Amino acid sequence: MAFFSMTTFNSTSDRINDRIAKGYQVRSSLYLKMAMDLVKQNLGMYVTFTLIYIAFMVLVWRLGETGSFLNIIFSGPISAGYYSVIHRTVSGRSLTFENFFDGFKIFLPVMTISMTSGLLTSLGALLYIVPGLVIAIFLIFTMPLTIYTKADVFSAIKISQKIVAKQFWEISKLALYIALINIAAIFTFGIGLLFTLPMSFAVIYFAYDDIIGINDDVEEKPNFSHFR
Repeated sequence: MAFFSMTTFNSTSDRINDRIAKGYQVRSSLYLKMAMDLVKQNLGMYVTFTLIYIAFMVLVWRLGETGSFLNIIFSGPISAGYYSVIHRTVSGRSLTFENFFDGFKIFLPVMTISMTSGLLTSLGALLYIVPGLVIAIFLIFTMPLTIYTKADVFSAIKISQKIVAKQFWEISKLALYIALINIAAIFTFGIGLLFTLPMSFAVIYFAYDDIIGINDDVEEKPNFSHFR
């Protein structure tokens, strides 16, 4: 089965425009609960892959400029791999550990959006920390938009910014919750990150699907009722 049964950007544009025009509700506590329950379902797989991810980040840090280049190239596909496994779990599809590497099947678009988002956030951070954080919040949905709608980099950035602008403070709270659970995990000698990192991707997934929606050309829209 191909990595995500993806729709085109045009097929979801009406729904996106409706969210931009009318606004939406952010249900942070629900997303957090669903994300926690989801990660528990395949905890062993998530822990193993996150160990690989953390080992990669340590390597990046030790290699200096070369590591920074590797991070730019591979962070997008790694992030997309989390989304692949999360989507398969929610959709009730078969799942193997190899699905964590599905992001490499759409390497160029996810690498490009990750690189662009990282660059914009870094430029914002150079203007002091707050602008960088604000930019990161506005770009929170760029990766899901790239994956699920095939939006090009400029469209993904534009749409994410417009969606977030409708509920900036609520999305900011959601981003703060994600940051806090990962900061708390660091104080467990980093062990908690093995759970909170995949949970963070799941929170964004559920928020994206609730706010924008994920259409699947082959299967019905995932049912989240068993997570509540």
